[in-house]
Amino acid sequence: MMHTYLQKKIENIKTTLGEMSGGYRRMVAAMADLGFSGTMKAIWDDLFAHRSFAQWIYLLVLGSFPLWLELVYEHRIVDWIGMICSLTGIICVIFVSEGRASNYLFGLINSVIYLILALQKGFYGEVLTTLYFTVMQPIGLLVWIYQAQFKKEKQEFVARKLDGKGWTK
Repeated sequence: MMHTYLQKKIENIKTTLGEMSGGYRRMVAAMADLGFSGTMKAIWDDLFAHRSFAQWIYLLVLGSFPLWLELVYEHRIVDWIGMICSLTGIICVIFVSEGRASNYLFGLINSVIYLILALQKGFYGEVLTTLYFTVMQPIGLLVWIYQAQFKKEKQEFVARKLDGKGWTK
């Protein structure tokens, strides 16, 4: 029974890899059809378009915290790398919450910087975790774009907010 289960899983993985490979080729072809300016416009739109005033304020306020903390506690920027790591992590999480594919770019920058910092300090548990995140960022982007472009199934999720009681649990 376990043997049959493993065979099915292996077949599913092979099928998925084949679909992803074909999807990657179609994505490259779609980018070629858009041309450089069309591709840049798509990237620009993902980064900046369709964001409300409140979302801009949220992004700017939370994004300013690393800079603010450096300036308040040290009165100058002591650790540029750490500040950039914090900022890219904050932007990544905000972009994930907004459903933007560009979160993977900021996530990759964040995880590479944090990987280097963790290696330098000898935090090997963090190194292993962050290594996984670093590898998964480009894979996640490919899956995200592939699903959005070539799998025309309706996908929806429900974002939920915590009330005061939920935050204290």
